[in-house]
Formats: sequence, C-alpha cells, structure tokens
Amino acid sequence: MGNRQQIDVDYPAYHNGRFPYFLSFSYPCQKRSVYRLFDVSGFEAGAAGNIIDCVFYGVVFSNPAPPALATMFPDGGGYGTLMHGLVVDMFYFPLCEWNWPDWMPWVGGEHFIFFRPVFNLADAAISVGMIALVLFYSRQISEVPWRKSSQLAADDAMHDNGKSS
Repeated sequence: MGNRQQIDVDYPAYHNGRFPYFLSFSYPCQKRSVYRLFDVSGFEAGAAGNIIDCVFYGVVFSNPAPPALATMFPDGGGYGTLMHGLVVDMFYFPLCEWNWPDWMPWVGGEHFIFFRPVFNLADAAISVGMIALVLFYSRQISEVPWRKSSQLAADDAMHDNGKSS
C-alpha cells in the first residue's frame, strides 16, 4: 500500500496510554504534526469514552430520579445489563447569570444564564477532533492514493450511467 506504515501493537507505548500517538502515524499523510496527533487522539479518546459508558455503566451504577446521585455498585445491581449503559459524563457549568433590567427591550426582566448547554465530554472530543481534521487536513485526505482510485472509479461509473440514458 504505497507509503502506508505498519505499526507494532506489542510496542510498549500501547501499554502506557500512548497508543493513539502511534496509531496516528499509521495514517497515510505525508506531513505529520502534533496538531493532527491531538485531533486523532481526541477523536479516539471520545469514542473510547462512549464505548466504556455504554458497555459498563448499566452494571456499575444505579439510575435514581434527579436530583439524587447515582450509587456505585448498588445492592440490587445496576440499572441495566452489560452493553446497555447510558452516557453519564455530562457537564453543566454556567459561567455567570443575571436578571436583565426591566427597561431592556425584548429581554427585560428575564433571567439569563451564560453557557447553559449540557454537554458530554466524549462527544465534544469527537466533534472537535473531526472538525479540525476536516478543516486543517482536507487537502491531505484528498491526496490519499486509494481515495483517488475510488473517486476515478465513481467518476467513470457516473459517466457511463450518463451515456446509457
């Protein structure tokens, strides 16, 4: 496969948490940078976080009604079975809040909370990593050899379909 490099999974870095770093070097791009490393690592860490949530958390935690907190290893078992967990690492941290003065048009007298969204860290890592890869590495992605051959085959198929009708 041209310039594609092989990686050795038995390398000691796999066991000390730096596997995404070496995995990023298996991608067939000519220029490698620390920024791409962070993009790919964020994507992989987010995916791993979501998998861990879904696989184990149904067995490990209880699912009480809000505002009660979940219990780890409850007596009656978790709220679900293995592979049926829910994502639980949600964040909500309003940075500031205030009441708008009554004299303000449209918003007067209303309560305002800055940064109201509740978000999942794993999903944020996946989204930021993918957006950064698309924005900063789209030229390198378009130069991947097997992508060019696939694109040529798709263009030929489209051209052939256009002639037959």
